[in-house]
Amino acid sequence: MNTGITSARYAKALLRFAAENGEEQRVYGEMGQLLQSFALQPRLAALLQNPALPAAKQADLLVAAATTADGASDTVKRFMQVLVAQKRAPLAQYVAVSYQAQYREAKGLIEARLTTAVPATEAVTERMRQLVERRTGRKVSFETRQDDAIGAGFVLEYDTYRMDASLRRQFADLKRALAG
Repeated sequence: MNTGITSARYAKALLRFAAENGEEQRVYGEMGQLLQSFALQPRLAALLQNPALPAAKQADLLVAAATTADGASDTVKRFMQVLVAQKRAPLAQYVAVSYQAQYREAKGLIEARLTTAVPATEAVTERMRQLVERRTGRKVSFETRQDDAIGAGFVLEYDTYRMDASLRRQFADLKRALAG
């Protein structure tokens, strides 16, 4: 079984089902929550592969892992039941990744991340968002975070592009040039 192809097909079906129910964006958030649950609880993947765990418990576990503050959507509840019935519960994590990618593609969205040494002001964040939107022609889902380790400057990442204007990188370049 090809995990990538199979999970992409299930994600495509989930996207269609969510669109029919008018819950695409909500399901996008729930798939993000599911991925967070897998990241925070590494045993979750192993638990889903346990043949002793009844199917109903697997579905409940997946729904609980995908539940956001708004609760779980009917779309996700029904989809998880189908996933478990088809014995594809171990693919849930891959389906979630694929769903998010397909959703962003369908909506013309791109994810970008700005890392700074000090908290970025709203004006700086907005200028960077506009820069990425102009370069890509797509709407940007923008995340900012702070990382003292970069020293100063910033790191901007989106799609396959990375602009590293950090002090840490400049020191690394200088060290490489001096060793050279």
